[in-house]
Amino acid sequence: YVVSAFTIVLRYLKHANAQRLLLELIQHPDAQVRQTSARSILKLKSQNGIEILKPFSGDADIQRVIDEELSL
Repeated sequence: YVVSAFTIVLRYLKHANAQRLLLELIQHPDAQVRQTSARSILKLKSQNGIEILKPFSGDADIQRVIDEELSL
């Protein structure tokens, strides 16, 4: 739970290292952490967030986040 909450906080900090940290957390063993990391990347990098996430689309949880974003 704490790691998942941290991924949400990172999207608002907009620190230079936020994207790097989120990309590390997107490979976390917990599905919720991976999904919140992906959502945070989308919020942080609005226009090119999908492109950043594409290399991780083999993960069903990340693909679900991508699909949700594309359906908006």
